[in-house]
Amino acid sequence: MNTPSLRDVEQLSACLDGQLSLAERARLNPRLETDPNLSAALEDLRATRALLRRTPQRRTPRNFTLTPKMAGLKP
Repeated sequence: MNTPSLRDVEQLSACLDGQLSLAERARLNPRLETDPNLSAALEDLRATRALLRRTPQRRTPRNFTLTPKMAGLKP
């Protein structure tokens, strides 16, 4: 069993977000049951997602949008 590819990780992320079609989900489920590395990657993504949701949200100290003048653009 190999380390999950970037495509696999993207598919796992889409799965967690509810963005997979029924057909895609049907193809993914058997792989999750037979590939311990893939199921471990899914659990890692779940844990990361939960951790990020528990992180307090902060407001930015100021607006970072540049005006045309600040960007050196002439009107």
